[in-house]
Amino acid sequence: MVIHIVCVTRVSSESLVSFTYRNSESITNEIRNDFNGRDQGLNSYYSQYEDTYYRFNSSIGALANVSYIKDNFKISLKNIFNQGLEQNFINRFGVLDNESLRKSTLLEVHQKRMMNSVLDGEYLLNSDKQTKLSWNLSYSNINDDTPDLRQLSYTKNIAHKDDPSVPFEASIPNGSATSEQAGKFYSNLNENIYSAALNWSQKANLLGLEQTLKFGAFKQYKKRDMNARVLGFVNRNEDYTENNRLLQLPQDQLFAEENIAKNKFFLDDITNPTNSFEGIGDLSGGFGMISGNVSEKLKATVGLRVENYIEKLMTGSNSTDVDNNVNNTYTDFLPSLNLSYELNPKTNLRFSYSNTVARAQFRELAAFSFYDFVTGNVKIGNPDLKRTKISNFDLRYEFYPSLGKLFSVSAFYKNLTDPIESNIIAGSTSASKSMSFTNAPKAYIMGAEVEVRHDLGIFNEDSDFLKKLTFSANASLIKSEVNFEGTESLLENKRSLYGQSPYLLNTGLQYSSDGGWESSVFFNRIGRRIDIVGFGNYVNGQFEDEYSTIYEAPRSMLDFQLAKKIIANKAELKFNAGNILNSKVVFYQDIDKSGKYNSNSDQLINSVKYGRNFSLSFSYKF
Repeated sequence: MVIHIVCVTRVSSESLVSFTYRNSESITNEIRNDFNGRDQGLNSYYSQYEDTYYRFNSSIGALANVSYIKDNFKISLKNIFNQGLEQNFINRFGVLDNESLRKSTLLEVHQKRMMNSVLDGEYLLNSDKQTKLSWNLSYSNINDDTPDLRQLSYTKNIAHKDDPSVPFEASIPNGSATSEQAGKFYSNLNENIYSAALNWSQKANLLGLEQTLKFGAFKQYKKRDMNARVLGFVNRNEDYTENNRLLQLPQDQLFAEENIAKNKFFLDDITNPTNSFEGIGDLSGGFGMISGNVSEKLKATVGLRVENYIEKLMTGSNSTDVDNNVNNTYTDFLPSLNLSYELNPKTNLRFSYSNTVARAQFRELAAFSFYDFVTGNVKIGNPDLKRTKISNFDLRYEFYPSLGKLFSVSAFYKNLTDPIESNIIAGSTSASKSMSFTNAPKAYIMGAEVEVRHDLGIFNEDSDFLKKLTFSANASLIKSEVNFEGTESLLENKRSLYGQSPYLLNTGLQYSSDGGWESSVFFNRIGRRIDIVGFGNYVNGQFEDEYSTIYEAPRSMLDFQLAKKIIANKAELKFNAGNILNSKVVFYQDIDKSGKYNSNSDQLINSVKYGRNFSLSFSYKF
């Protein structure tokens, strides 16, 4: 169920104010498995679970923009605010390690808030030379609070699975507390981002041809504070009879006040020094570019962007011999070139080259360990991560038959140095599995893309209906390869890059009538991609998995939208239907190395159908 309300108020020709409210609930049933190492054979289950996942989401949003324009001067203030509440409950039942039946629950509450304000201005200094000075100041705040996350398990020996007289007992450890079986987790993340930029542009005549010169400088300072507290229950009851009575209590009675004592259930603080960190990202830079005609048909844009990035992360360590702090400084020179050649008035040939970077997120850098109830993994960052450097090459042919119509073919190549991948840490077992992030030495991505956009009047020029139907499609074939040669890594070499699909397909059909009706249908499909990289060893030149890589199988999506302008075109009523095909999401280990999911020979990690979703929204402009 989705309720979506939008209210838009236009205070004057220079102002816009809007409010949104959204509420949704869903229930899904999931299969979630994990397996022992390959040395124990195919489908050697460590765990087999069936989850019922209850989700509730509610959010509000507001937007307020105001602009002032006078002569050659314009100033604008833009504001966005969003706040959301997420509540999730998972009810899990299944078999653990072929020894015990397990019933587990997870209850988690998230509160998220985001606000952003941008003040920007533009001033035309010289109307003849089109000299412009523009600037902007911005502030963003992100807050992610987890005020309550609880998880608890009950077990009994699998030999008594059909004997109702043998009760389940709460899995509360007698020795050290753990958050996995009977624990609580609290966290708060607060991030402030301050940004500023100053840009200058001017028309100029060079060698008899008009050019545009642009120069600019920018600054961004980001500070994130993350604090978490981890608690776990310990069973200190030494009375056998009383102990059994307590452990068999239902969840709503187990931790009653009278059961919390130093000789019963004791709540232990197991927070460690890495559960908090402070991250700082300090970016300074500038750019210069020149754009214009080189000849009558050839246009060129040449630019250089220089960035200096200071990356710091301060956190604790569980050992005096380990330093988890991060202190990196990167200076990158990022050139770019764009060429456009007009073959004829309707056809262009384009070439572009650029250097870019992709930086690790604070969560990927922080040695912060978090037990993920859903996957059973302990997630931990890697303080040794480096930023990724990317060289991009694109060649594109474009044909515009008429306004709004397009046919294009392009080829692209990307060379990546130190790409970041998500991987299972070597040596992990299903009973104690950790995932982190690592840099591959190098990788590449190459492919071809076709894009089409045209109305269907091409099939019957006399049909007004077909002329109002527009078909669009975008398809890509992609090859990627990551290279670990020359390293001592236990990750497979020369495989596809983490997260990269071998093909992408997006198609759409849109209709717009003079009577205010609009509708659209969109279909997309993404090829299989790596979700988490496994590990293993090379034996006689052949890679053998110890814990196999997990793939996400291809999935097709079909969405529909119908909208109608009403009340003198001041209001709009909109209906949306999403995931009409109710496609199943499948994550699996490709044991037979066939490149596709085979239920008879591969190992299913996770399977879920999220269901179809429908929404109805109403908006009105005053």
